[in-house]
Amino acid sequence: MPLEFDFEREARCAAAVRASLERAAGSYPALRRVVVPRVVPSHSGRRVLTLEYLDGVPLLDVAGMEPVGWEGGVEGR
Repeated sequence: MPLEFDFEREARCAAAVRASLERAAGSYPALRRVVVPRVVPSHSGRRVLTLEYLDGVPLLDVAGMEPVGWEGGVEGR
């Protein structure tokens, strides 16, 4: 199975990235604004991946971040 269709692997990677960002936010407060959605295990499996809904601005939408207070650069160093 190609890796992009291995949703169990995707779920593990999402959890690992989420945990890593949470740990790093202690040293880099700007990372508190970057959130990886939680996996919903009861509704996920080998063939489907369900994530919590997050209302926010996509990470790559720089113009969309200005109205919510993101000023660019490395904040909080």
